[in-house]
Amino acid sequence: MLCRVCLILSLLWSAAAMAVQITDSTGRTMSVTDRTADRHPRVLYARGTDGLRVAAPDTQAAEVFTVLGWQVLAPDGPKRGQGTFRPSSIEAIRTLDPDIVIFSDPAMRDTLVRTEAWRTVRAVRDGNAHAAPALPFGWAEEPPSINRLFGLAWPRGHEPSMLAATFYAALYGHALSPARFEAVLAGVLPIKP
Repeated sequence: MLCRVCLILSLLWSAAAMAVQITDSTGRTMSVTDRTADRHPRVLYARGTDGLRVAAPDTQAAEVFTVLGWQVLAPDGPKRGQGTFRPSSIEAIRTLDPDIVIFSDPAMRDTLVRTEAWRTVRAVRDGNAHAAPALPFGWAEEPPSINRLFGLAWPRGHEPSMLAATFYAALYGHALSPARFEAVLAGVLPIKP
């Protein structure tokens, strides 16, 4: 019985120590100056290999951007509360004229390179299109997880490689191998068609 109590206490102690470490890491990351604080960019967040399923404002999928104070854009869709993602077209996205486009699917890197119509969207043409990192969980949207802390820090101008190195060690209890590090950060750099 005493061994069992000691085991439980050691697990609780480890969890408490990890919670303090995560809290400290989060505080340090979020306290760094927000490089977008003086502006509120207009952002479009899209899903799919074609990027044509757009997150509606005021939905859980757009929550990271809302918390950042960014204006979430989407084409007119069904009545409020009826669906998170709206079908769209490149023409409709071009008309919305977002400052930043963030895609959930890393396949959009290839799509933007191959599809001339996407280059008519100002954010894409200006190098402000990104594929949100998704390993081991999404940084922007799904699943709702602690990785959304990355999603709050990365678009604010924090160095993504530092975020990955710091948080993965704190949250997951191990440093990333060089190969895993590269895989995690594959989508972070702007997409240049």
